[in-house]
Amino acid sequence: MDLIAKWEQSLPAELWTDKDTSVGIPLVQSRMGPVVKNTLEFVRPAWFSISVVDNAWTLEHEDDNLARWTAGPTVTEFNGLVSPTSGSEGEQFLVGRAAVHVSADRDGLQACVIQMRLAGAGTHLNVLLPATAISSRFFWNGSEIPQTEVLEFPEGSRRFTLPWPTAEDVSAEHLLRIEYSNPAPPVTGMSARFESHVPRLPQCRWATRVIWFVDVPADQHLFTPPSSASPLYEWRREGVIWRRESIVSQEDVQRWLSAEEVIPVSDVARLNHRYAFSQIGPLENVQLRLLSTATAFLLGTGSALLLGFFVIKFAALRSIFSALGAIGIAMIAALWYLPQLELLLQPLVFGALISMLLGLQEFWKRRRAAGTILTLAASPSEFRTPGEMTATHSLQIRTQDSATIFREPPTDDSHSRSAVESHVG
Repeated sequence: MDLIAKWEQSLPAELWTDKDTSVGIPLVQSRMGPVVKNTLEFVRPAWFSISVVDNAWTLEHEDDNLARWTAGPTVTEFNGLVSPTSGSEGEQFLVGRAAVHVSADRDGLQACVIQMRLAGAGTHLNVLLPATAISSRFFWNGSEIPQTEVLEFPEGSRRFTLPWPTAEDVSAEHLLRIEYSNPAPPVTGMSARFESHVPRLPQCRWATRVIWFVDVPADQHLFTPPSSASPLYEWRREGVIWRRESIVSQEDVQRWLSAEEVIPVSDVARLNHRYAFSQIGPLENVQLRLLSTATAFLLGTGSALLLGFFVIKFAALRSIFSALGAIGIAMIAALWYLPQLELLLQPLVFGALISMLLGLQEFWKRRRAAGTILTLAASPSEFRTPGEMTATHSLQIRTQDSATIFREPPTDDSHSRSAVESHVG
């Protein structure tokens, strides 16, 4: 006769704190006859490992899915130690292609959609979402996984175990889609730091390129690109304005993923600035530095106006050597800060044009106020020393028997007149 007993047992509260926790499981005892041997089998839980602390138990079998211990008939309880793990135990899967789309609004809420194609054979897939992720949903090949089949253990830990889709061909690829929202600091102000946290799949090996799409509010611009990804955009002209546009589209990425449907784009995202990036290898977090339109215009135009002020104020800067020096400094700075200079280039040109207009206005004003210069023929007999000249005499003999009459600039009063007298012959 086989006797089967089933019951539920609460786990210690310390288990939810990611610390090693002792667990005691009582064994079934028989009063109808002696017990020959106690056998205990554990189906390995995702994200945790179980070991024994009592030497009375002997490990008989262990693999990626099952562990079996035996003990003598006098043992009445199994004392084990439950330890958190990275979740990489069990089957291994290969990620062939992946794409990430993150759309952020002004309040900082990030809508994240991750799609990837996986190959392998197994029973479950472990997924670790960011600690602040909310409203998570999972899809296999375009069909949402019911919440009853998605195991989060412990509850609220963002550690999910997904059932692997069944297929006749074990080498077939499956499209996994993960959707969640991630609260973050608001994307407002003169300059904002943007960071997107991505899920982690500890059972997966990555042999692919990851395509990123990042949408930010319309008044924010990319100032510092991420160090963990390479840009997939270029500068294109629209009228007199140059702007950055992605060289890949979502439709291209969907065809690359061979998915059945396109990632939905909200109406808010259509009005945002979109930047595309590429990663090689495992999925990593992306950090950006954004700059508002007003700040970019202020920095670019203000720098050009300040430089123009110094050029107008100091005559020594109005030379070809000063211009070549400024160009050289800009080229050296572009070795390390090329994306930043590209963003500020248009405001700099606008500020330079304003500085040139102000300089031309100042030059024209000085030209009209300068003294009138006349050159007349004269003989050396008309030469007079400065001591012999009166206030109205200004005739001085230069070489080649020529004389120049200088009229001093008029005063600030535009209606005043200065008398000029010339004695000839």
